[in-house]
Amino acid sequence: MAKRSKNPRRQEALAPLAEPIPRVATRRATADRKLRILERLTSGLSVGHIARVEQLTIQRVRQIIAEMLGKREVYQPLSLV
Repeated sequence: MAKRSKNPRRQEALAPLAEPIPRVATRRATADRKLRILERLTSGLSVGHIARVEQLTIQRVRQIIAEMLGKREVYQPLSLV
């Protein structure tokens, strides 16, 4: 049987990351916030209420909603000729 090395070479690479990389974490938090805003908006809550709960300004919530709607794909209606 072979001897074990006293200095494992890849110990750092095998250790799982305790927390996500900060850049990924902020993107995830932003995506989660956008999803919460969309869910609250579709459930009928006002923009003012959403802003208060998310601790944002009404103007910022409106900007986020406009960005989400701008990125949405719009399908052309089929012509019934």
